[in-house]
Amino acid sequence: MLIAQSLTIGYPRRTLAFNLDLELRPGEMVCLLGPNGAGKSTLLRTLAGMQPPLAGRVLLNGENVHAMPAAVLARHLALVLTTRLEVEHLSVYTLVSLGRYPYTGWLGWLRQADHAAIRRALEYTDSLSLAHRSFHELSDGERQRVMIARALAQEPQVLLLDEPTAFLDLPRRIETLRLLRRLSRQTGCAVLLSIHDLDLALRLADRLWVLSAEGHLEVGVPEELALNGALQRAFRHEGVEFDPAIGTFKLHQASRGPIHLTHQGEGVALAWTWRALERLGYEVHNGAQPFLPSIQVLPGPRWRLSAPQIEREWDSLAALIDFLEAENRPSAGTQ
Repeated sequence: MLIAQSLTIGYPRRTLAFNLDLELRPGEMVCLLGPNGAGKSTLLRTLAGMQPPLAGRVLLNGENVHAMPAAVLARHLALVLTTRLEVEHLSVYTLVSLGRYPYTGWLGWLRQADHAAIRRALEYTDSLSLAHRSFHELSDGERQRVMIARALAQEPQVLLLDEPTAFLDLPRRIETLRLLRRLSRQTGCAVLLSIHDLDLALRLADRLWVLSAEGHLEVGVPEELALNGALQRAFRHEGVEFDPAIGTFKLHQASRGPIHLTHQGEGVALAWTWRALERLGYEVHNGAQPFLPSIQVLPGPRWRLSAPQIEREWDSLAALIDFLEAENRPSAGTQ
């Protein structure tokens, strides 16, 4: 549907990525990941025809998007940017109707088919109940759904979104990605979005495009890119390390040495204790060894610390953390 061939993106004096061969497939949601400054927004603008490539070409249904008239391109491709629109006093219905501009001509008259397309877009995004409200009254999550509805009113084959979850809290981020995934299935539209939330991308994307700071792009299903090291390579200079065993990033920080963790209680308490110890800088291992500190999660839950010359218990994880922090805090007067 949308194909990039030997694509090089960037600016006359700065190349961001080069020799990219990409394709977007109908009914598929792809998440574009990469460190800040890698060129994710530039890639989206180039694919959308808003910015010329330095080399190569982008084809939509076999036609070069950079040679297509804007109104023709808008019937096939829609773009949702991070920039907030200054449309505070428009009604939601009026705003979504602006997505029909490729079809209405310079007079902007809406026909019956246009109203039907607007209604479908509102229904697809669960925004029909918002139709007569003013845009400025909406929450950030509602605004994002309406902006997606505006793009859907164009009836595109390809939907591109630049950081659609940027201003949203976690529940709304999940809601937005689930919505986009559902839209790709229901409409057959190819959906590509840039995102910083790796965990959500790994859980919901059909494929990932991972763009590194060096301009290399790797494509694959999420699990494959986690296993082959693509995520580690893309973010290795960002002060974090991707752990493929748990599918998330770890911060690079000074180590406080090894500590061993066992349990007799619930596995959930063990998992959060493990996370707390890693956050404090410990290298956490299963089991126990002589002469090394060991923490045991007991039923309740309770926590027992066993170490040379120390044997203590706490009934809260916070109390254990406070003790470990105090033990590692420099003494007064030391540097």
